[in-house]
Amino acid sequence: MKIRTKLLISAVVGIFLTLVLGIAFFFVLKHPEIRTNQEVIIFLSGLIITAFIFFIINAISLCKAIDQSLSVFLKSIDAIKKGVMVEKVNIKTKDEFGKLAEAFNDMISKLKEIDKAKTEFVSLATHQLRTPLAMVSWYTEMLLLGDMGSMNEDQKRYLEKIYAGNKRMVDLVNALLNISRLELGTFRVESEITDIVKFAEGVIDEQRQQIKDKDIDFQFHSSPDIPLLKVDRKLLQIIFQNVLSNSIRYTPQKGKIMISFSIDKENKNVLIKISDSGCGIPKNQQNKIFTRLFRADNAVERDPDGTGLGLYLVNLIMGHTGGKVWFESPSLNPDEVVFTAENPGTVFYISLPLKGMNKKIGTKILS
Repeated sequence: MKIRTKLLISAVVGIFLTLVLGIAFFFVLKHPEIRTNQEVIIFLSGLIITAFIFFIINAISLCKAIDQSLSVFLKSIDAIKKGVMVEKVNIKTKDEFGKLAEAFNDMISKLKEIDKAKTEFVSLATHQLRTPLAMVSWYTEMLLLGDMGSMNEDQKRYLEKIYAGNKRMVDLVNALLNISRLELGTFRVESEITDIVKFAEGVIDEQRQQIKDKDIDFQFHSSPDIPLLKVDRKLLQIIFQNVLSNSIRYTPQKGKIMISFSIDKENKNVLIKISDSGCGIPKNQQNKIFTRLFRADNAVERDPDGTGLGLYLVNLIMGHTGGKVWFESPSLNPDEVVFTAENPGTVFYISLPLKGMNKKIGTKILS
């Protein structure tokens, strides 16, 4: 039955009952011999009140049903706006909302098919690109090392630019390939017992030169009770590298970065906090930070060469392995890092469950 039909019937029945009982009550009041009968008066009054209550309850019930159906649609639409492919809505009524749900679910199915086809194409294309890009990298390295003979300074400078540009392409291809494997669900998680504090120190050492070049005040703190965790080291490396490299990239000269490890006993997690005194994330763009290919305006101004895939990749990995990543910008703990209006800073939180990463069987490993 259509919603407007339900509302119309409810209104007609309620009004009809109220009018009939109202006329009856008026008739009683016009006849003194009946008016003095309290039982009749009480009976008719009760019927009028009952009819009115019935009308109100029915109206509230219909409004609640409408509100619940709208909430389901709005939640799904909001998720799609954020780039999340939602499941089908579970509304099976035979009214307008039921028909709308059927059409909406058809749209979701088609969107998923298109998204899967797109992801498969990206996976195929990036896989085919890896070999020629690797060859360019190898031959450029050979030329720079002088294996093919000596070169003048101009030739070296041009080759260094080729090598740097090719490296950016390799990084982009690897990121796209990783994302396609995550989205298709073909990747696997191979967890092993790991000292995550020492592992993080190793990732930091890989980027120590960039930290030194910018004269960043870098601090590292760890609680002594951090246990060994079962994690996929490749995935953990991708997580650390992306978050830390962002902090280094957007922290100015002589800025500050602080990393800390602690135990969140209440939620049974290891909490990793990466604070920086960088450019921060604008409030009006914070809800898009973990979406694919998005970069905040101030980040693009400072470094136009980013891909906008790093944090999206981190968020995908955490979602698949039972962890969580989130941020504050500006930091709610200004005592940790000194902030300015130009550089309000950001704090990223990485939460890893004490039970370790969720195991997953798959055919591919991430690059």
